[in-house]
Amino acid sequence: MYYINYIYPKLFWLAALEYYQGRISEYVVRLLRYAKFFPMDIDYYSTVYEFALLFDCDGVILETEELHRKAYNRAFYEAGVKVVTSRAVAGNSNLAISEDPVVWSVEYYDILQNSVGGGKPKMRHYFKEVLNNIYGDDVVDVKIVAGDQQWNKQDLDTKEGIEKLNALIDDLQANKTGLYKETVEENAETRPGILELMDEAIQSKSIAVGVCSASTKEAVTKVLDVTLGPDRVRSLDVCILGDDVSEKKPSPMIYNEARNRLGINDPKKCVVIEDSAVGLRAAKSAGMRCIITYTDSTAAEDFYEEGADAKVPNLRANGQVTLDSIFDPMRDGNWKNEPEILVDIRDGIDSFESIPEPVMMNTDTGAVTLLDNEPQREPAPLSLPSDDEEYNEIAVTAPVPEITPVDTTGGTMKSPPNQQDLAPRSTSRKVQLYEDDMGNLSTERPN
Repeated sequence: MYYINYIYPKLFWLAALEYYQGRISEYVVRLLRYAKFFPMDIDYYSTVYEFALLFDCDGVILETEELHRKAYNRAFYEAGVKVVTSRAVAGNSNLAISEDPVVWSVEYYDILQNSVGGGKPKMRHYFKEVLNNIYGDDVVDVKIVAGDQQWNKQDLDTKEGIEKLNALIDDLQANKTGLYKETVEENAETRPGILELMDEAIQSKSIAVGVCSASTKEAVTKVLDVTLGPDRVRSLDVCILGDDVSEKKPSPMIYNEARNRLGINDPKKCVVIEDSAVGLRAAKSAGMRCIITYTDSTAAEDFYEEGADAKVPNLRANGQVTLDSIFDPMRDGNWKNEPEILVDIRDGIDSFESIPEPVMMNTDTGAVTLLDNEPQREPAPLSLPSDDEEYNEIAVTAPVPEITPVDTTGGTMKSPPNQQDLAPRSTSRKVQLYEDDMGNLSTERPN
């Protein structure tokens, strides 16, 4: 009651006095806002922050995707996660059974990271793809095995099976996060131009600066401390991580939450720096401007087609990106008209190296390659399963494991003379895919 009756009124009159004198105190208003003394939609918050600059973390502040991939594979290995496939063998009563450790290749992870946001959704998507996609009439069963637990396609239809699979994913994610933190401490290096632009924004009194990452708080906190340093982290006006929101990118929730916390009344005043199509969709769904700093694994995306305002290899590639090069065109109320930004720095509209159509996807590895002017063939049938998850994604075919013949009792099958070829081998089955206007891959040619 002491604070309500005495302290809060004094803070209110102090802030009001400075506001009407045109000298509103940034730190007093922050204190009142974080104490939720003012409602979040009051317009005069914008007198403190004219604009906001929001950074994604992975792939933007530093290139971490390869570190993530290796951490996932290490977590799979330590948990003993395998794909067990049983196939009938022509002319033989035995089954050909493979037990292959789960390993995400570079090619497969590149597609996965550009289609599914968040670590747990990636694993959930992969396991569902493995269990739902059965290739060939000779396949008898496909299982996911981890220790003494196993799942098949039918388990996806039961509450118990789903709960067990989610528990495995939780354990894998927890271990992966610890492994990733160890790796980041040894290998973290910021991308060119990031620290310069962030320092400039931190020093500005009219531009808020923040980080919005779908990764877990435990993982991102370590990354930010190592790459930005504790002083920069403390200077951020907002930092929202995957644990803080219930929906992953491409949902706009994380960016909407950042804007609300900063008290900025129009999303067009916010500029997001992202590196992937998933992040771009989240920013544009929130109504914000978006600059893409692409990486080797995302360079093939047609970001301009998806609404990017600018695209650069990094923030120093064509001259250092500065606050003026981003926000000068937006000043004096011009932000309402969404003017072009980074005009002299960004890649040209026609400069993207998008995946041409048609392309071929190797279903063993998930790799997408060009047809090299081969004659066009009718697309092979490909089952694209529906997904009831709360996040959006495009279908990514999981790699098909190699096959090792064994008999039904679990022993190694010794192939009889001249019948070695009866044991089927994993082949590179390719299907013809086409890319639509949204960057999604499908077997159907766009109209």
